[in-house]
Amino acid sequence: MKKLGIVFSLFLLLLGALPASASPVKEGVFLSGFYVGGAFGLENSGMEFDGNNFAWGHAGLELGLSGQYFLNDYLALGGDLHYAGFDGSDKSYWDRSTVPYKQHEMSLNLETWNFFATGRAYFNPARATRFYVPFGLGMVVGHGKFRYKESSTNTSLRASSTSLGAGGFAGIGLENDIYEGNLTIGLEMRYNMYRYNIGQLADRVEADNSPGKRTYSYLSLLMVVTFQ
Repeated sequence: MKKLGIVFSLFLLLLGALPASASPVKEGVFLSGFYVGGAFGLENSGMEFDGNNFAWGHAGLELGLSGQYFLNDYLALGGDLHYAGFDGSDKSYWDRSTVPYKQHEMSLNLETWNFFATGRAYFNPARATRFYVPFGLGMVVGHGKFRYKESSTNTSLRASSTSLGAGGFAGIGLENDIYEGNLTIGLEMRYNMYRYNIGQLADRVEADNSPGKRTYSYLSLLMVVTFQ
């Protein structure tokens, strides 16, 4: 979290150095754009295998496309399609209770495709540098992959599972206009939540438990580019 604060502070300095221009944020304007950044999982998966509990996602990549129509100077509504893929848990250990020793390797990875209705609420729309609150609700397609390998007997197990669930996000954003307001560069921090049926994947690999459908959350730090 401290690193996220440092990145945000550096971005504020960058925005201050950019040339300002007239704001394109006003009633009747449509803005489209894209974003890219990092996503950071906040809890474990709830799934246990061979006595090990797995995090569903550590750091990952997030990218997406968006469009917003301004109903008035302060509020825009639109849509958002984005992907988030996470580096999950990788576990490896030696079982020395047998001869020869056995090495166990396991990994769990999740990725999501998100289809959201979204909005932005602006605090100071007339300024070239603006603060806003992004938010969204919709459906999330979650895809999980599990892999297990035991070295001495070359035993391996692979399984995957896809499920559909509800999701959403809310956050805070800061943006600055350049090139006469035709291009905007900004930074968003989002708190995301979604539902995924991890129990379906657990059942397929005969895990130690079956957690069922769970709510997962992650933080996003995104560079956002929009244009008219």
